[in-house]
Amino acid sequence: MNDRGRSIIVTVGVLVACLTLGTSGVCGGPKPVRHCITPTNVDLNVRYGISDAIVAPFCTEVTSGRRWVVSNGWFMNTFFEFVPVGFVPAGATPLEDFKAKFIGVKYVVDAGTPQEKTYQFPNDESLGIVLDASRRCGSVRS
Repeated sequence: MNDRGRSIIVTVGVLVACLTLGTSGVCGGPKPVRHCITPTNVDLNVRYGISDAIVAPFCTEVTSGRRWVVSNGWFMNTFFEFVPVGFVPAGATPLEDFKAKFIGVKYVVDAGTPQEKTYQFPNDESLGIVLDASRRCGSVRS
């Protein structure tokens, strides 16, 4: 076999290896997502079945070029225990009141740098409601 034939075989071999190992981050492919672990040792990727990187107050870094989702929780009671004088709820429960009044969230990534980018998430179908029966309360994920 001549040098050109060996070169082609080596190139094809390297290409196959890179395609096979691409998900591990070898050969410049996407690296596996680092799971977001809460301070109480809960793996949010497993809990919510999310394969993308999760951004939360305790999970603040995402590999460049990676898809990501935001996980912010607001925990609230399932009923109004006490309603202050003058407070007018926009829903029958604290969760319904929150959903009716929630406008959206805005995240600024790399603030103050040339790479600064702003992401806005309105109150629409991307708003996820998770009811946690063990805590008897609801939380809202954006």
